[in-house]
Amino acid sequence: MDLMINAIADIGNKIIVDKMKNIKSVHYVFSSPWVIPQSKTVKMDYDNEIEIKDSVILNIINAERKNLTEKFRKDEMNKEYEFDIAFIEENIFDVKLNGYSVSDYRGKRAKSLEVSFATTMSSYKILKKIDSIVKEILGIKKVYYHSALLLRYTALRELIDNRDEYISLHIHGELTDIVAVKRNLSSHLASFPIGRTTISRELSQAMKSTMKTSDSSISMYEDAKLEKSEEQKVLKSLLSIVESWKSQFMKTLNDMNDNKFIPRAVYLSTHNHFKLFKNALESEHFEVIAFDDTFLDNSVVFEGSLEKNSLIGIYAFALNGVV
Repeated sequence: MDLMINAIADIGNKIIVDKMKNIKSVHYVFSSPWVIPQSKTVKMDYDNEIEIKDSVILNIINAERKNLTEKFRKDEMNKEYEFDIAFIEENIFDVKLNGYSVSDYRGKRAKSLEVSFATTMSSYKILKKIDSIVKEILGIKKVYYHSALLLRYTALRELIDNRDEYISLHIHGELTDIVAVKRNLSSHLASFPIGRTTISRELSQAMKSTMKTSDSSISMYEDAKLEKSEEQKVLKSLLSIVESWKSQFMKTLNDMNDNKFIPRAVYLSTHNHFKLFKNALESEHFEVIAFDDTFLDNSVVFEGSLEKNSLIGIYAFALNGVV
């Protein structure tokens, strides 16, 4: 927590130094564990046709908020956050009337209503602490909160037009994000706390080497540049570590897909060790697709000497559609 707060303060001060004083608002993009995103599809059947209004949709979302809050508070691990829950984001993906998707539901009548949406929870105390620092440094009053998982899904809906069932998988340093999509709708969102840095660290501990050396060993293994003896030494520890990641990935998929629907196409992105994760997924018979980030060249401009970053580009692309 302290590291994150210090990093935010450093960034804010750098913005001031760079004289970027015309900023009117700030958008925070949170990943787990700072936010808990949940996607849901709720179907309501009525005895008689009703008029579909914003209030009808809002009542459904509020009921789900209440269910999520109660579920969250029942978990013993969340006792300290019992009165600290803030809902920071709602995103309606699709509304169906009598089984048909509609772009404008207001004023229409139906006996069957289906709403696909996502909502995101966070800690009010954490948000307040971050806001106080940013507002003090930048003097900004307008702030908006977003889930990294939801922004990624929002962008992918626009960018992937040849599939409507797939998994979006992004591997961070200490975290893996999963979005399972069915019928072009987000059916499930999940994260688990193992990433590429986690694997490098565990390998360095197993081989009694530095993180830099273990990371280099993984890269050389991927490129088949290790001598046979060194390759066997690396493999002895690395394969069991990757197997743990894969097991957690499969467990997460099975847990979040209660109907056992698991798409077989995986759009995989990670800053390094792509081949390592690709091989692990292919061993489970997934079709692994490298996410094509060439869209960034025409859609997102990186200022000055900033290095092109596909993940930041995806967030910017998604925000451009929701701001």
